[in-house]
Amino acid sequence: MALSLPDLPVNLIYRILNFIPSKENAIIQVHETCRALALKTTELFARNYFSSGSWRLTRRTVSALTGISKHKYLNPALKDITLFRYTNEYEDGLRYSLAEGIDIKELGQSLQTLANLRSLNLADFNFRDTEKFLGDLLATLSLPSITDFGLLKVLVHASDIGKFITLHSNTIKTVVFDELDLIAPAKGAWSGLLSSLTCLKDVELIHIRKPLKCGIYVRFEPEDEEDPTFHRYVELDTRYDECGCNMCQKYSDLHWSFAEYRLGTDAEKEDWTRGLELMVAGSRTVDFVCSYGKDWRMVKRGGQA
Repeated sequence: MALSLPDLPVNLIYRILNFIPSKENAIIQVHETCRALALKTTELFARNYFSSGSWRLTRRTVSALTGISKHKYLNPALKDITLFRYTNEYEDGLRYSLAEGIDIKELGQSLQTLANLRSLNLADFNFRDTEKFLGDLLATLSLPSITDFGLLKVLVHASDIGKFITLHSNTIKTVVFDELDLIAPAKGAWSGLLSSLTCLKDVELIHIRKPLKCGIYVRFEPEDEEDPTFHRYVELDTRYDECGCNMCQKYSDLHWSFAEYRLGTDAEKEDWTRGLELMVAGSRTVDFVCSYGKDWRMVKRGGQA
């Protein structure tokens, strides 16, 4: 693949410029031309290449988002943001995060200032030192244009999400929860969150994959998974995680099972609301215990989710 001019080595660029008469100040003109082109194409660049962005959340990222929010062309162009928790690893496997040094108010203000922010996704905030940070961040946000909200591998208090969804109930159309782990309240965390989703005005999709409660799988369908009433309103798929034990390598049905739920797509409000009500009714935690006696079996234990 041919190299573009910025990809050329500095010494090669110098050799090219040596063919330009220096007495005519050509090098200065080339430099000024490139700078002028950059300035004059900023709006085009922003419109074509800056509609979405993903950042590891550090203090530098917050400063960058603040600068973007103040930029004439970059601000209106940025519509889709994904923020990941920044972690680093020492040789002994210990992890640390720079979240403690982040100004949450500055981050929230920069996100709120983005004129056309449509999609906000938060990922990998699944450590015990992040739930308060994430809750404080959601509490500061008021995003008038948001339509898509996603949480991937996030550990958080249910009420923090519920309040955010309620605040943006007029605009949010798509909700994706992937490995969302609710650590509180002790009773009814998922039931309360699902109930808050019923306040959304115009849903296109609610997708919940691998729901967790304090690290334990959650199921929303009735004990009778073949219940036709439930499947009329909610699309359910069962998936399996491999726990890595020797028994799982021999017997595939020993894998930990989790579920995916989809509702809202091409449905009337009454339909997806009814689907959520049925999910609330069937909400429960599911824990599996393997018994390796003569007749090995799996015992399923449940509790309130």
